[in-house]
Amino acid sequence: MAKKEKSNHSAPGKSGTGKGKKNRKSNIILWIALIVFLIPCLILGYIILDSTGNQHEPVTADRFKGDLDPAIKDEELKEIETALKSDTVESVSVNLRQATLRILIDTNDDLSKEAIAAMAESAYGQVANVLPIDTYFTNQKQKIMYDLEIHVYNVIPDGETSTAQIYYLKSKNAAEEEPLLELLSEAKNPEVADPLLNPKTEPEETNEDAQNQ
Repeated sequence: MAKKEKSNHSAPGKSGTGKGKKNRKSNIILWIALIVFLIPCLILGYIILDSTGNQHEPVTADRFKGDLDPAIKDEELKEIETALKSDTVESVSVNLRQATLRILIDTNDDLSKEAIAAMAESAYGQVANVLPIDTYFTNQKQKIMYDLEIHVYNVIPDGETSTAQIYYLKSKNAAEEEPLLELLSEAKNPEVADPLLNPKTEPEETNEDAQNQ
């Protein structure tokens, strides 16, 4: 009885298996990179909508009964807004909601990273001139005080703007002793973010490579 010869041909569709897996892997990497890139934009967009949409809502007195004393007044908010305006600032929004004083500063698009960081620090000092940090933004022994957020950015990415976003946040939590300056438009861990934002493309597997495996 004759022995059956082994076929040298691969099973149909086998040669495309490796390529399909790599395509799926590339798609996953691209989605992760897109999410990482959009996080600062989403944060800033939410903050702007939250601030502008609720700026006239009153603070519920019962929630902070016995706290937020001394209270921040409208006159002081207007004084801060006036002090923050300059030739390098396109718009300023000063909003007090609940127990957070939130300031949004939209700078000229061509400002450098160093200039925007310096503006965030300067804005913090100007707020402190009107509202002393120890008095308004630091909790007392039995009293909760305000939190402070100063958002400074050059552009809001919209798919048409070619200028890279630079976005700093200068904040002071009332429960903390020291303020914090963060660059939100860049990854805190570049070694982790770089492979996601700039994935290296692997050479596609040919039919011959698949048959030799």
